[in-house]
Amino acid sequence: MQNQQHGEKLSLNGDPKPTAKRTGSDMSPPRKAQKPRLDAASPDPTNTTHTTQSLISSALETLQKSCSDVLPTDRIHALLTGTSELPVLRDEEKHVISEFCVNESLAETFLSVILEKIKVERGFMGHDLLQSLCRVYVGMCQQRGDSHKAHALVYRLLKEDFLEAPKVIMVMATAWPSFLSYESSLCRAIHIVSNLRAKGKIFHLLTKYLHWDEEPPGNIHNAITSTLKSFLEDSSLRFLENSWYGYDLCPATWNYIFSLDLLCAQMGWTWTITNIIRKW
Repeated sequence: MQNQQHGEKLSLNGDPKPTAKRTGSDMSPPRKAQKPRLDAASPDPTNTTHTTQSLISSALETLQKSCSDVLPTDRIHALLTGTSELPVLRDEEKHVISEFCVNESLAETFLSVILEKIKVERGFMGHDLLQSLCRVYVGMCQQRGDSHKAHALVYRLLKEDFLEAPKVIMVMATAWPSFLSYESSLCRAIHIVSNLRAKGKIFHLLTKYLHWDEEPPGNIHNAITSTLKSFLEDSSLRFLENSWYGYDLCPATWNYIFSLDLLCAQMGWTWTITNIIRKW
């Protein structure tokens, strides 16, 4: 992950630098909120906001009504035996994706709505709806060429120990089969933790479609060591000016941090000043 902006160099061993505040769960540096505009020529912001809210409500209702388990037991068996192909996006999901990818502002708004809905309704949301929301989310990320946000959602599912997280990850792969094929420390961490969490037929399904049989995810202890080493030696890391906080970490730095956070959480380790910061 390469950032072309110039900023103050990040030092992990030297003098104190400006305090960086952790960004939201999508790990992208926050920016000022913009009102979604469906019609750039519209003179009435209130009407535009109302239209956006109506679109969101309609989309969520559509997904709620059309959702079902993407990977029931018989489908998993068929996929493992090679008698079935990966399920594609439903027409309703495709429609929602196309409706919200018409412009940047509208897409960002709906992606945020999905994340918030997953967060708020986690305890009582049906698993079928969670699958559909995640498929739409990753489908929108594919349309926008944003693997970073897709990986961030997987990070959240694993870090927060969502029920059947490995199955949901496999469901997301049905919407964008190659979304975990990127070379990044976070993507590698996702493979390692998913490999450790998955059980039974879901493990075999992930092994087949994420190609773990050809390229095993690796050892978690080695991954923590190598990620920390890369983090400490990466001279490209910078503090960047941020309109909200004054200074923030660059995306590459957040990538290292979230990778280590996920790996350490799997080990039951805690990020504290005693365990991590003072050792630097």
